[in-house]
Amino acid sequence: YTLLWSSVNILLCSIVKSLYFKHNALKCIYEYNGYILNKIKKKVPNIITGSRIVSSIIAPILFLNGFLTSGILLYCYGVVSDFLDGYTARKFNAYSEVGRKMDAVSDKLFALAVVIPSLILGNLYMLIPLLLEGAIACLNGYYSLKGIKPRTIWAGKYKTVSLFPTMVLGLALTKVPFLINLFIPSLVISTKLQIQSICEYVNEYRSLLNKKGQDEDILEPLEIVKEEVR
Repeated sequence: YTLLWSSVNILLCSIVKSLYFKHNALKCIYEYNGYILNKIKKKVPNIITGSRIVSSIIAPILFLNGFLTSGILLYCYGVVSDFLDGYTARKFNAYSEVGRKMDAVSDKLFALAVVIPSLILGNLYMLIPLLLEGAIACLNGYYSLKGIKPRTIWAGKYKTVSLFPTMVLGLALTKVPFLINLFIPSLVISTKLQIQSICEYVNEYRSLLNKKGQDEDILEPLEIVKEEVR
């Protein structure tokens, strides 16, 4: 009886230890997989942005060489991916300075990839969004050199939502003339939003510049007092 009881105890202990180690092993595997999955999630927005940069290079080449359907599909992907990278960045909390810079580059590259072929093919209306986007870029660049970064404005978001489809329509118009009925209203809306964005950016920059000046006026006397104390 004693021998049997000892054998049972040894067996139970072996089973418990086996289950314990198996549980820990599964826990480690689960945590490792979660870590890897989280790392992949963090890279998804930048991967989407990078793919938009590639599509912005390939699309005009295809379009200008007669592969209209393939070119338009890549342009449409550029429009959709512009929303996807922002959505996934918010969804996975995957914001990064690299991603922000990549997104800015991809937006400018996509705009040029649409506007330049449109102008080559004779759609001079596309000069309007090109010049207004240039004005916005110069405005942002000027104040960035002053060390002022504004918050994101909603007019800018709506402007982007309307502008990219407008530009793709403008390019397609060079091959499909009846799209003029869609392009002109879309151009009017996007132009209005671009002008509104410029006005809001100017107001935002002025506000931040005045605030920065007030902060410097407050800090300067404090620095003088500190120097006198020393």
